[in-house]
Amino acid sequence: MTRRILLAEIMHESNTFNQIATTKADFAGRYWLEGEDIPVSLEGTNTEVWGVLEAGKLRGWTITHPFAASASPSGPMAADTWHEVKHKITAPLQDGETFDAIILVLHGAMVTQTSDDADGELLALVRELAGAETLIAATLDMHANVSELMVDSADILMAYRTYPHIDQFDRAQHLADIIDTALKTSQKPELSFARKAMMDAADHGRTDPPGPMNRLLARAEEIEQH
Repeated sequence: MTRRILLAEIMHESNTFNQIATTKADFAGRYWLEGEDIPVSLEGTNTEVWGVLEAGKLRGWTITHPFAASASPSGPMAADTWHEVKHKITAPLQDGETFDAIILVLHGAMVTQTSDDADGELLALVRELAGAETLIAATLDMHANVSELMVDSADILMAYRTYPHIDQFDRAQHLADIIDTALKTSQKPELSFARKAMMDAADHGRTDPPGPMNRLLARAEEIEQH
C-alpha cells in the first residue's frame, strides 16, 4: 500500500526580547521554499526535510511537500507572515486532501505577534483539519518550549539529541522508522509530558565533549533498547 505523507517545515526560534518583528524577507538568509523547489534546494543537506524525503523514497511513500522555510533566531514573527505560513502549510488539507501521516519540521520555540505558542497553534490547526485518526508527527530542536497543546495535538514529537545540532537528518530517519511501524501496525505511539527541573546553563547540555549530557543520553538509549 502506498502511503500518502504531508511534509512541511517552519523553523524559527523566536526571541521575545527582540521587538523587531520577523517578516518573510528575514527568511532570505536561509530559505523560503515551495513545491518542487524544496527537494531541489535541500538535496543532500543535513536537514529533517531531506531525511524524510530520503526515507520516504526507500519506503515508496508519496510525499506532498508544499512549504519549507527557515530563518535565523530573531523577534516574534509578524502576524501577516504567520498567516501566510499557516495557509501554505495547511493548503492541501484545506483543499480536502487526505494523508496517512503528517510530518511538521518545527523548532518548538516559535512565537508570533498573535501567539505565544505558535508551534502548538499550528499542530492544533493541523489536527483539526486532518482529524483524530491521522498520524501527526513533528521534529523539534532540543531547546524547544514543549507545551501541553503540542503534546495534545501530536502523536509523535522527535527532538534532536545533539548540541551543537548535527543529527537532524538522522533523527528524521528515525522518525520515519517510527511512523512506518505505526502505519503498518495501526498502533499510534503515546506521548507523555512532564515538566522537570531545568538543567544548568546550556553549555552543560552540550554533547560534543564528554560530560553529563552524554551520560544521560547513553542511559536513555540503553532504556530505549529494552
